[in-house]
Amino acid sequence: WILDTIFDLGMRLVRVGIASPNAADFRSHHIGTLPLEYDYTYEKREEDMRRFSPDLVLSNYPPMIPLDGIHHDAIPLSPDVGFRTGLKVARRWSQILRLPAVEGWKLDGGGEDI
Repeated sequence: WILDTIFDLGMRLVRVGIASPNAADFRSHHIGTLPLEYDYTYEKREEDMRRFSPDLVLSNYPPMIPLDGIHHDAIPLSPDVGFRTGLKVARRWSQILRLPAVEGWKLDGGGEDI
């Protein structure tokens, strides 16, 4: 459902990373059309974030050290059910993307090192 929501919104998907090396762990009617990578490690995700500089990264776990300028949101492990689930997550992404990618409090002090 999350992929359907992404495509319905016209979002550009640059990677679907599955942590498991086992292809049987991922089922979707989009198989064959996805930029899909199995055995997707934290290091690969970090490399892709630097390379693609996406507007939004969706994952089951947040990065340990987020990169400035990239928004993150968690894929819900137990999502709501029903038609409105996609609408709720679309609204959430819309709100996240409206926020500044670099929080203003990080700029306090005029950029001087502490």
